Amino acid sequence: MKTQVGAAFCIFEPDLTNEFLFRLENHNTVFQAELTALHQALLWKKSHRPGDFCNIFTDSLRSLKALQKLRPKNNLA
Repeated sequence: MKTQVGAAFCIFEPDLTNEFLFRLENHNTVFQAELTALHQALLWKKSHRPGDFCNIFTDSLRSLKALQKLRPKNNLA
């Protein structure tokens, strides 16, 4: 059984695709990894394409719901 935890996001542009991978601590949860991936994607967008429109795709409904709350219980959200 694999016990390593990581997060990742991809940037798809017409002529280039970039992958960004992040190693998390083994005690981190899948939920924390999903939030980390969203957070890192937003940080990348803010620093590399601050004025551009973008689409973010995720299958983590739980993460999206956590981000909708004013005061989420998880510090990553």
